[in-house]
Amino acid sequence: MLAVGNPFGIGQTVTLGIVSAKNRVASKDVNEDFIQTDAATNPGNSGGALVDTDGRLIGINTAILSRSGGNRGIGAAIPSNLCRWVMESLVKFGNVNRGFLGVEIQDLTPGLAQAFKINNTQGALVSEVTPESAAAAAGLQSGDVIIRFNDQSVQDASQLRLQVAETGSGVTVPVGAVRNGENKTFSVTLKERPNNEMASARWHTNQDSSDKDALYGVTVSDLDHRARVVLSIPVDVTAHS
Repeated sequence: MLAVGNPFGIGQTVTLGIVSAKNRVASKDVNEDFIQTDAATNPGNSGGALVDTDGRLIGINTAILSRSGGNRGIGAAIPSNLCRWVMESLVKFGNVNRGFLGVEIQDLTPGLAQAFKINNTQGALVSEVTPESAAAAAGLQSGDVIIRFNDQSVQDASQLRLQVAETGSGVTVPVGAVRNGENKTFSVTLKERPNNEMASARWHTNQDSSDKDALYGVTVSDLDHRARVVLSIPVDVTAHS
């Protein structure tokens, strides 16, 4: 595996390594599917190609995990197929058209799988359904375990998030779920993903413990109706307070 870039602005550079892992997620709140590589990457490598030894594009170098700002052998690249989907969406719609199901989901542990009558830990457990969302309209409920989406098996929550996003809004897909040990199929018409801005600590090019920004380790989002109800926030407390 070869990583191409311009580290620290010294000039075109190629480094050699292996793919350490796939499907890496830095934050569970967003749609990510990083390729992890130990090919030396540093600030300035972002945007460069990650290719195999036959010159085939595997991904685009994006970030590193480092406390010093330099290479620690953990680099992240966006898979080429994901880059292609983003490009095609931009050309077709003028923006990245992400689908939105409207559920809070989590991975299945062996204990949860037993409690929800699932034979294995593959799937995504629905912990909450957003009112008036695509999932709510289709009849999905809290406690359902989604095991198939658009005729593809669901391995975990991160994979389901990516499958939903890449399907796009306005598309109707079959969703297979297990409810109280019984298999059910729902027809879901995905909606457009809300554009909620958030700040979070994720993969950083400089994560030195002595030089953290004010929101290091903090994840924030808009105060919506669901959060107000769950956290019992009074109506006179606003997002601007």
